[in-house]
Amino acid sequence: MRGATKNMKRFISGAAMLIALTPVAPAVAHHSISMFDNATVLKMHGTVQKCEWTNPHIHLWFLADPEKAGVQPTQWVLEAGSPGSQVRRGWDRHVLNPGDKVTITLNPLKDGRHAGLLQQVFGADGKPLAHKSRSETERPGLE
Repeated sequence: MRGATKNMKRFISGAAMLIALTPVAPAVAHHSISMFDNATVLKMHGTVQKCEWTNPHIHLWFLADPEKAGVQPTQWVLEAGSPGSQVRRGWDRHVLNPGDKVTITLNPLKDGRHAGLLQQVFGADGKPLAHKSRSETERPGLE
């Protein structure tokens, strides 16, 4: 009995040490960007409807101006990086506000729905809004 207890203590001590010394990687569950057509970049002019500054991604609702007279504007929903990643690119939660006139570039969804991966935003003056596209930073994955 004494030998079994001693062996059990060694086993438990060894298992505890192994667990303690095992490197812990952060658990990251995320989707890929394969749903976006990264070979296509669309440029649109329009109006910000709203910008949700939430994790895991910022989402921008954008009303694209029609290319032809008499056609209704089209609503697009765009995904950007996380709030933290956007702050590192120079954004804050007040950079895009409802009613702002902007020009955007995006990678559209492959399935044709009016949504995409935000690449760049330009203000009414044509200047970039302190944002670097993913292609300039961390492509090919989202944070």
